[in-house]
Order: sequence, then C-alpha cells, then structure tokens
Amino acid sequence: MVRAVFAFILVSFSFRYYNQVMLHQLLQPVIVKTESDLAYWLYHLSGVAKLIVQDDLGSLLFDCLLVGLGVSCLLWPSRRFLIVIFSLLYPLYFISYNAFVTHHTGTMDGILLITLAFWTTKGNTFLLLWEALRYFTLSIYSLAFFWKVFIGISIFSISQPMAIVQENLALYLYHNPGTGVANGIGWFLQHPVILYVGYTTCIVMQGGMLTGFFTKRYDYLLFLIPFVFHLATYFFVDVCYFELLILNFTFLRPGTLSKQPWWPRPGRQHLVTSPPTVRKK
Repeated sequence: MVRAVFAFILVSFSFRYYNQVMLHQLLQPVIVKTESDLAYWLYHLSGVAKLIVQDDLGSLLFDCLLVGLGVSCLLWPSRRFLIVIFSLLYPLYFISYNAFVTHHTGTMDGILLITLAFWTTKGNTFLLLWEALRYFTLSIYSLAFFWKVFIGISIFSISQPMAIVQENLALYLYHNPGTGVANGIGWFLQHPVILYVGYTTCIVMQGGMLTGFFTKRYDYLLFLIPFVFHLATYFFVDVCYFELLILNFTFLRPGTLSKQPWWPRPGRQHLVTSPPTVRKK
C-alpha cells in the first residue's frame, strides 16, 4: 500500500512539474494570500517562505528533497522514518502553493493526510487510521451531495449545469473553436436536458457514497465512482481534482494489492523455494 500511495504521489509531482507549479517554477513570487487562516500567517511570519519559495536555490533544493523522499519511500517502503520526514515536509509545499497562487485549493488534501497512516508500527493502529481516512473520503462526496440537494438546491435548477459549463469553458471554447472537444461541448449546450441528466447523475453518484457509512460490501463500486465523477467534471467543468483520487486507496483492504499476481512481492522466490513447515505433535 505504501508503494501504491507514493507511486501516485510521484505522478502528482510529475503533473505539477508539467504545469509549472513546483516551488522552483513559481519564479520568486511576492503576492501572497493568507486570508484568516492562522497556519498561513504563522508560516509567512516564520520566514520559511523566503527560504523555500522566494529563493531560487532554496526552492530548487526543497523540490528535489521532496521528490527524492517520494522515490525513497517507493523503493524502501518499510523505512518509516522516510515517510515521517516526507509527511512533515509536504505541508510546507501545500501551504506554499496555496498561498502564492493566491487560491486555497483542496486538491492536495488527500496526499496531506494519507501518508500519516503509515507512521504507526502497530497493525491495529494503522487499520484504525485507514478506517478514519475512509470515512473522511466518504464525507467529502456525501457533504457535496447534501449541499447541492438541500442547501444550494442546484439539482432542482435545469439551467444550472448549462450555466456552469458556459462559465468554466467559455475561454476554452473561444480559443479552441472547431476542435473535437469544443464540438462535443457545443452539442451538449444545444441539448440542455441531456446536460441536466448528466449533472443529476453526478450528484446521485455523490449521494451513492453514503452507502459506505453502513456497509463495505460495495466498496469496489465506491472505488470507481470518484473516477467517473472527476472525469466528468474535468471534461465539462474544466476542474482537475484527480489528486483526490489517492483517497480511493482507503476503499481497498490492506493486503489487497499484494495478492494480485501482477503486483511485485518482496521475498516471493524465498517463499516458493522454502521447504514446508513440519508441525510437531
């Protein structure tokens, strides 16, 4: 499970490097956004930002250290001190990114929390933390469902999905006319009823996550629902929340991956060649 989680984290870093948002790629930013969050105020007052964000060499070294720790955790998952150091450094990237892009995003929340479960040395404690993260994941989608149905009541507005698509994709449609994606979006805008049905289906899928609070029987479906939901929001709303998918691992029981024939098993050859154990009477 450690290897799977950190493989996902390295994919996230690759995605962020491609989009020029690693700390050394922010080019010594000076505009910050703290709002009323005390953690952000303390972070900036401490002067850490001047060392790892606003300094060229410091930001490059911090990014290399963070990625290097991710690779190390992937290669040596049993060395817990590497995971602890990574878990302590990642919040610095989390706060730095949110502060200097002047928008407090929630896409990295999963990475911020999931590595904490690997700190423990006791199996029962790990299972308890893993279970808590599973309920946290269920809460994210369930609360979004309650908001759209009972508070924002956007599900009852047929024009709502069209307004969302028009607002979020207007710039893309203006600069990329005639592309396959633009033509597809245009077709949906010409058929608002179909767009509304798709929007409602996404909300129902979010509501379906509520079943996870009562049973684990359908966890394999709950594992797939966020993939479909985030793919739809990326295509129609231009919102990329794929990093939250790291929390989907909490729907897998510990040991599930190691039972798969394609998953690497340390010591597998030794187990195969070892003689059978003779039980004494």
